[in-house]
Amino acid sequence: MTMNTLKWIAIIAPAAFVGLFEFIRHEYFHEHVPSVLGNLATMAIALSFTGLFAHFIFSNVRNLQEKIIRQNQHLSTINAITNDINRTLDLETILSNSLEQLGSLFDLKCSGIYLKDSQGRPFLAHHKGLTPAALKGLTASGAAPPPPPCGCSQAMDNKAPVLILEAQQDLRCSPVLLDEVLPYTCASFPLKSRGEIMGAMFLLKKSGSPNFSPSDMALLEAISHQMGSAIENARLHQQIAEVSVMEERDRIARELHDSLAQVLGYLTLKTATTRDYLERHQEHQALEEIKEMGGVAEQAYKDTREAILGLRTSVSPEEGLIRSLREYLRKFDRQSGIKTELVVARGTVIQFTPKAEVQLIRIIQEALTNVRRHSGARHAWVRMERVKGQVKITVEDDGHGFDPAAVTQSKDGRVFGLQTMRERTESIGGSFQIHSTLGRATKVVVSLPEKG
Repeated sequence: MTMNTLKWIAIIAPAAFVGLFEFIRHEYFHEHVPSVLGNLATMAIALSFTGLFAHFIFSNVRNLQEKIIRQNQHLSTINAITNDINRTLDLETILSNSLEQLGSLFDLKCSGIYLKDSQGRPFLAHHKGLTPAALKGLTASGAAPPPPPCGCSQAMDNKAPVLILEAQQDLRCSPVLLDEVLPYTCASFPLKSRGEIMGAMFLLKKSGSPNFSPSDMALLEAISHQMGSAIENARLHQQIAEVSVMEERDRIARELHDSLAQVLGYLTLKTATTRDYLERHQEHQALEEIKEMGGVAEQAYKDTREAILGLRTSVSPEEGLIRSLREYLRKFDRQSGIKTELVVARGTVIQFTPKAEVQLIRIIQEALTNVRRHSGARHAWVRMERVKGQVKITVEDDGHGFDPAAVTQSKDGRVFGLQTMRERTESIGGSFQIHSTLGRATKVVVSLPEKG
């Protein structure tokens, strides 16, 4: 019964009762019942009706209040679990957090989540409370892996929840319960996103706990939909990260060919020249060649250490771009001796795709490498700010600057770095600019859409 229906009953019922009662009293009892006795009878009937009516009204109000409280609790639970699983893009964390929350909420004996692999075969991705014997049976390898228990297969096939009231007597639950004889209740739910089945989840209630009510099943079905979306997002994030890694490997191979391979080729030629000088007993010229090779080798060593530091720097979903970048700048500061600071404008929320974050880290690393090699700077700054719907990232130094046009036309090693930074920026839909003149500071500016 709704509150609106209850309101109309409270208005109409008393008036109808009074009208009917007065009609009966005047038509049938007015001439036969003394007035005093009639009045007492009227009062008694009226009080009785009032009590019964009040009990009816307040019982329904209480039921409505309890229903609203349950609905609010369900919404609060959905919100809490949704926030918890959407706080991270790590699949293992999502599965663990989900089962942890549901286990405490419904007093579960055990639970498990099955996901489909790339070939559509379900496998046990995570569980809570399974005994070692049950786990061994569910994860047994072989030509025909054991099917998911507790109605998970049926839930995935029918795309609908499955409720098993006498789980201890159901063969579908025997792989989990084994020889248990105590009464259990089991429910399984498909995990789906945008109509696609990602897997299924089973929940087994402890013996003696109340069965899953219809409202519990509705709540869990809503939660399973949220979990399905979170699982799909985590998998997409993982796929994007893997693609980014492959692209980064290809780019690093090209950069190594353009930089380190050239250095090694140069050293090979210089070694042959030095050998010729020594064979002709021209020790002074040989010594000069050795000094020059030492300087080149030292520079290559610094570049390699810096490249290793850059490769070790990655953006994890938990830390985010800002914390990862701040840690990298701290290490760069220590290795290079150049005071380097990260400046983020107040209120600027940095949020990019995983691919954009990887490319931004590499662009900043390349810009700072150029600062160390060529600028003669003592300070460098990495600034981030929001400007007209875009996030602007600026790498600035206090060095002596250079002529970008002259560098572009020359075979200076810097041209490869500038070209790489431009390619990286364009690959994520951004714009790239260099502002520098001889004798003045240099600015590398990258602009990206906010959701780049």
